[in-house]
Amino acid sequence: MPDYDVVVIGGGLGGLSAGALLTKQGRRVLLLEQSERIGGCCSTFERNGFRFDVGASIVEIIEPMQRVFARLGTSLEAEVDLISCDPIMSYIFPDGERVTYPRSVEETGRLISAMSPSDGARWGEFAAFADDLMRVTLDTFFQMPAGSLGDMAAIVRKNPRFLKFLPTFLSSYQDILEKYFKDEKVLKTMAYQALYFGLPPNLVPGPYAMVPYSEHVGIYYPRGGMIRIPEALQRVGERLGMTVRMGTRVDKVLLEGGRAAGVRLADGTEISAGVVVSD
Repeated sequence: MPDYDVVVIGGGLGGLSAGALLTKQGRRVLLLEQSERIGGCCSTFERNGFRFDVGASIVEIIEPMQRVFARLGTSLEAEVDLISCDPIMSYIFPDGERVTYPRSVEETGRLISAMSPSDGARWGEFAAFADDLMRVTLDTFFQMPAGSLGDMAAIVRKNPRFLKFLPTFLSSYQDILEKYFKDEKVLKTMAYQALYFGLPPNLVPGPYAMVPYSEHVGIYYPRGGMIRIPEALQRVGERLGMTVRMGTRVDKVLLEGGRAAGVRLADGTEISAGVVVSD
């Protein structure tokens, strides 16, 4: 009999979610994290009385996380104190002009109209498009495999409305924005979010052009730092029976007959498991 049903390598959000969900299914799960701090790129450290986030800095489009916590028998809101950010963001232009967008979709439309009446008139149309795109892709593309034509067919079977947005996947973030907005300043306030993906807007895939709208659905900050989210997943997972070991580096995934059979740690210890999960 193996030491565990599942060994999960890594205590980032993906590993913690997988480990907690597999534990909820009744499996014996061991999660191994090489560092002494949980969360990976969604974490926080403290120095001289101040807390600093590492990597992730805000939370938006929270529905996927809400689904995970619901499947774990609790809720995101019960486990993490989320502070709603309103206003969302201020943009300061070289001429000193400052534009501050609130969470309100309607008020944002009025601010855009002050910069460009024609763009303001199209903001509502863009918001409706982006809201529909967000709902459909959250129901399909962002929670289902999409690595093959068969996967894509399964997505369409689940929600045929996905076909409506296929052209978006062949466009860039900038292409989508320019269908609705023409004013240079307005475009700059919409294009900034492309940097979240580490690329200029003309190189970011079109579906992510929904972000300038999705932020108006809600941007949040976890009270106490981004680490509160992985801490919550660890807490819930451990409550269900998941075992977490910090400061434990995995050197090798062990194979038997071409299948994962466990892991070897940096100190030479071998741990057997029927399943090994690693990102």
